Formats: sequence, C-alpha cells, structure tokens
Amino acid sequence: MEGETVKLSIQLTILLIITVLLSSSSVFAQTDPFSSPIILDADTLENQAVAFGDYNDDGWVDLYITRGNSDDGTSYTNLFFTNQSGTFVKETSGDPATVDSTSGGATWGDYNNDGYLDLYVANAQNGASPPFGTATPKQNHLFMGGPGGLTLATDAGAIIDSVEDSRHVGWGDYNNDGFIDMFVDNGRVGGFGPLKGRNSF
Repeated sequence: MEGETVKLSIQLTILLIITVLLSSSSVFAQTDPFSSPIILDADTLENQAVAFGDYNDDGWVDLYITRGNSDDGTSYTNLFFTNQSGTFVKETSGDPATVDSTSGGATWGDYNNDGYLDLYVANAQNGASPPFGTATPKQNHLFMGGPGGLTLATDAGAIIDSVEDSRHVGWGDYNNDGFIDMFVDNGRVGGFGPLKGRNSF
C-alpha cells in the first residue's frame, strides 16, 4: 500500500510539471551547462507539444513547438526555432513556420529514407466543441526534409488526406521492413457527449 502511495505521488508530481510547462505563457530553453532558462518567445499561447530534431544535419538540434487555439476559436501559428551554433533563432518564413493550424503533437522522422528528417504535425479541430461552439477538423501536415529545407507535402496519401481531429503522433518501424511506420492518436469531432446524470456520459 505504501509503495502504491509513493508511485501515485510521483505520477502526480510529473503531471504537475507537465501541466506547468504546457500552460506557460513563454517558451523557455536550457543551455549546457544548466544554469538559467532562456526565453525563446514571450508571446506564445496555447503551447501543446515540442519536437526536437536536427533537420538540417548541422549537428545542432532544432525545435518545433505546436500551438492550439483560443476559446474563441482563433488558431495560433506554430513556432519553429533553428539552432544556429547553440543559439535558437525563431524562423518567420517557410512552410513549418507559417502554416496556421490548431496543432497537437509533432514528431521528426525520416519518412522516405532519404537521409533528411521529415516533420509530421497532428492537427486537431479548430474552434470550440459543442455545446460551446462549432468545431472544424483540420488536415494533418507532413513537411518533407531535403537539401533546401522543409516543404509541405501535398501528395503523401492517407497520412495527410485523412481529417480526423488528431492529437498525437509517433514513428516506429512496426514491421521491421526498414521503413518507419506511423501511429496517429485521434480525438472526436463533436466534443462532449450528453450528460445523462449519475456521473456518467
């Protein structure tokens, strides 16, 4: 019983830390050696997830941050920071930095085995869920890496054609064929189910 209490306490502590990080109104980074945080962007809102990857293969890990939408349905542009010799620089042009979506998770992976990291962004619904408003699902995005940087893919098939109110995404070689596979966690457009009383839905 005591072990279960300790385990629950640890889980609650981790949940609290994650909640604080995601609800922060600023984006912070940490340098090595660990000393003090660096404010990357003081105007960020509704941060959802972060994805680290060296997309340009320069030996410095870059950062992509997804953002949700406000209560009135306003969506925020995701944030893309390139790491230039140890200094994060906010990108303001190019597909990953300018696509306006209500995003959930994001992850880097070499989708087509060309040696360049690609970025997949899971987009959720835009707007408030009923009964508070009307929600519209958003199409997911795949940014293909290459010598010229990242480009929004338009012909990648089902992984971008499907509109499912996506929340999270993960890569992995599920069948050991040398190509990474993808798992996308989807929500449900339409929001809350009807309250039937007695603490049930």
